Amino acid sequence: MQRANCRNDKHLPQLLPTNRTKFLPLSYFAFPIKSLKMNRIFILAAMCCCTLALQAQTVKEKDVPSVVLKKIQELYPGVKGIKWEMEDGMYEASFKNEKTETSVLLSREALLAVIETEIKPSELPQEIQQAVAKDFPGQSIKEAVRLTDSKGQVTYEVKIADTEYVFTSGGSLLNTEK
Repeated sequence: MQRANCRNDKHLPQLLPTNRTKFLPLSYFAFPIKSLKMNRIFILAAMCCCTLALQAQTVKEKDVPSVVLKKIQELYPGVKGIKWEMEDGMYEASFKNEKTETSVLLSREALLAVIETEIKPSELPQEIQQAVAKDFPGQSIKEAVRLTDSKGQVTYEVKIADTEYVFTSGGSLLNTEK
């Protein structure tokens, strides 16, 4: 029985080592990307994967510094079911506090950065509700979050369609994120 003729068969004898001391060239194992456009797409995809991996990484509680764990227990005594993540070099503790989704962002030294508390859109200050009604007529608020920074300053994050808007308590728009 004769083997089907394959165009790479004629190259096999030259590529395979004849004794154990020779090695196959690295290009033999490499994935050939022939076009520059494909090369760019491949590199862009790899960079996106790395960026996503760096944004938020799940952390086990045993790997969280004891000062950070202690600070969470001080702020929210008896809270259970905490999910830990690393975000921009800080520890994020996410949990339900009295049936409300809450996230606390702390530094490695347990310095408070921000507390995010999910609220109902109807709980937003009247000034923000009016600003949204004026600037986004006919659109509804999907999510609302109260943000309290380390100095006690409160801002509000509002999600409309696929965009998040941050407002001051007085209804002034601070920034936009897609």
